[in-house]
Amino acid sequence: MREGEPSHTASWVAFLRGLASLGGAPVSQDPYAARLLGWPYAIPLRLGGVFPSVSRRYCAIQDALDGGRMRHFELRSAAIDAALIDFSREHADATLVILGAGLDARAYRLKDVFARSIEIDHPSTQPTKRRRLERAGIASDHVTFAPCDFSDRALADLLAREVTGDRPVAVVWEGVTMYLDAVHIDASLDALAKYLPNKSLLAVTYLAAKPNKALDLTVRAAGEQFRFYEARERFAERLKGHRFRVTEDSGDAEWNRRFLERPTRAGDDLAERLAVAIREG
Repeated sequence: MREGEPSHTASWVAFLRGLASLGGAPVSQDPYAARLLGWPYAIPLRLGGVFPSVSRRYCAIQDALDGGRMRHFELRSAAIDAALIDFSREHADATLVILGAGLDARAYRLKDVFARSIEIDHPSTQPTKRRRLERAGIASDHVTFAPCDFSDRALADLLAREVTGDRPVAVVWEGVTMYLDAVHIDASLDALAKYLPNKSLLAVTYLAAKPNKALDLTVRAAGEQFRFYEARERFAERLKGHRFRVTEDSGDAEWNRRFLERPTRAGDDLAERLAVAIREG
């Protein structure tokens, strides 16, 4: 992570999400990506909005060259959105909590679904996002920005302060666990289990297998490092140990069939999966 700036990986993922939105028949829209990204990521997205035929061609080339990463992040976003929307149908007054928010624009894209959102992120990077939101004229009155350094007690103290009442909460923990170790993951799950009301939702992504060498080198070049991966069954047991019952576990194969109505192409499966779980007990 760069001091005062979103991490390279957060910017890269937001860029690919925004790029996929400009392609033909996108399954997930992120119209805010270009306005939340800094230089140089924002430039191609803004040009793509002006020249749609060029952006569609560029998306097709990117999709063919990047090992499915652009489609992966687009599909991951669509799968999480679908889980949140389904949850909101039963809990119309739920609060959305985004853990490690980065450049996630979900609080703004789903403003009609969640009237209140809480973005939890590192105090060094959150002010940059707030400045970009203000500069872009993106309303954030419905969002509580909660800085957190994610130390052992910080998240628990923040949740105790911000999550009040007994109304279920929807928590998104997207694209983060693979950069943490098991100790910090368990500490965060402990805090969530303790302070989230019963029947709250947790949508968390994780690596179910060791990443391929090309992806590992790409992440290292961006200044990050993969630290955690765990098989699907063991990750479900980990969540169960923290009072979260997994109701859905899906990845590229399921997302391709669901949203694109096609089988997963060779090389498309990046081993990252989404676990949707409900807090019980």
